[in-house]
Amino acid sequence: MESVYCYGGPYGRSEPAGDAKNGVVLRNILGYFYPPTGAEFKHLWARAAIVVDTNVLLNMYRYSVASRTEFAAVLQTLSDRLWIPHQVALEFHKNRLSVIDEQLSAFDSVLKKLSSARDAFAGDMGQFRKNESIDIAKLISHHQVMSNDLIAMVIAAKEAHPRVPQNMDEDMTAILVTSLFDGRVGEPFEEGRMKKLFEDGAKRYQSKVPPGYKDSNKPEPQKYGDLVLWMQLMEHAKSNEQDVLFITDDGKEDWWRQEHGKTIGPQPELIHEFKNQTGHQVHFYSPQQFLARAQDELNAHISQSTYDEVESISAQHESERLHDLAKWSVTAARIRSQIRETNSRLALLDSPRMGLVSSVSRMAQIEEELRSLDRSKARLGDALDSVDDLAEQDRLTENLLGLQAEIDLTIEAYIDEQETQTSIADAPSERRRLNSQLLELKREYEVLAPYDTV
Repeated sequence: MESVYCYGGPYGRSEPAGDAKNGVVLRNILGYFYPPTGAEFKHLWARAAIVVDTNVLLNMYRYSVASRTEFAAVLQTLSDRLWIPHQVALEFHKNRLSVIDEQLSAFDSVLKKLSSARDAFAGDMGQFRKNESIDIAKLISHHQVMSNDLIAMVIAAKEAHPRVPQNMDEDMTAILVTSLFDGRVGEPFEEGRMKKLFEDGAKRYQSKVPPGYKDSNKPEPQKYGDLVLWMQLMEHAKSNEQDVLFITDDGKEDWWRQEHGKTIGPQPELIHEFKNQTGHQVHFYSPQQFLARAQDELNAHISQSTYDEVESISAQHESERLHDLAKWSVTAARIRSQIRETNSRLALLDSPRMGLVSSVSRMAQIEEELRSLDRSKARLGDALDSVDDLAEQDRLTENLLGLQAEIDLTIEAYIDEQETQTSIADAPSERRRLNSQLLELKREYEVLAPYDTV
């Protein structure tokens, strides 16, 4: 993330409240849009509760031993003010095993990609065997040796990687987290309050009130995890008369204010709500920003390698999140297209005669397209047989393969139209099938609709 500032309301300020001539001081009434003063930073680091998000605790499994030890040492320095909401503790215990598995499966994914790249290179080089100026066999052999060396390195790293036991009492990272927050975990909300919170959360998410609305695609009640955390955080600040430093590796816009691709601070709505509900301030840090500030405020020792590693893992998670968003967007657009197609087929069933006429006309059109594609394929085949230039052969072969793919898609369309004619002949049964399919597609789309940007 880019530079992040705290947008807190005024407390302990010496600024005048304003007078009749000049009016009120803007910072006093819109403090949640302003970064804190130096004095406020000193106040926060001296007295505020230090609250850590679930993603930061789970990252302890992703850090090297050295980085994990240095990060934990900074938190231990602040042990008298450490605290986590019950929701954070719950999510840590629920997700720790999947993060452990993720670390181990990464080795298998790398090995698979290396093996695939090695085999693909050998296959790609086959087309150049006729070129006597390049010793393709030797090239392939050297590439295989280098690839096998890389594969051996990954296998060795996998074998050396410490196996994290599933048993909590033998998991050193879990033991570390437990010791840091022993006696420093909030109480859970009772069932009635949680039910009311979920009802309010549905309204907040619909209006895009932070935090948590970016998790709308998650199932119930997991989608409200961030909101539960936020409410528990505010209750702790209010009941303990305490400001809060909140460390999170969640980079979504329902936590941070983002402008033109840059993160410029916490969502002002959150800072404003926190001040109104608790009478206190909250300041957000990403893990790397927290460590950087700790060097200044606590004179903590943070090696450059630890800082770089923490920053790299945060950036990697953000990249994966953006990749997921793009994937969900494409999936949403595909489902939207399927809904439109299913509605079209239902419309054909409502007018069987017109449906049959339309389908027959479409089949005739496809037949003509196939004949035209076959003629083009024959011409390309003749041209390929008569040319000797290797580059031209490659170009014609690529065109021929593309044309064949187009022919295959056209044949599939022809088969679809045949099925359409059959379904129109059995309209009641087909209508039931299509309505069921449409209902399922709409359910899928409802989950992904917020990401439909294609």
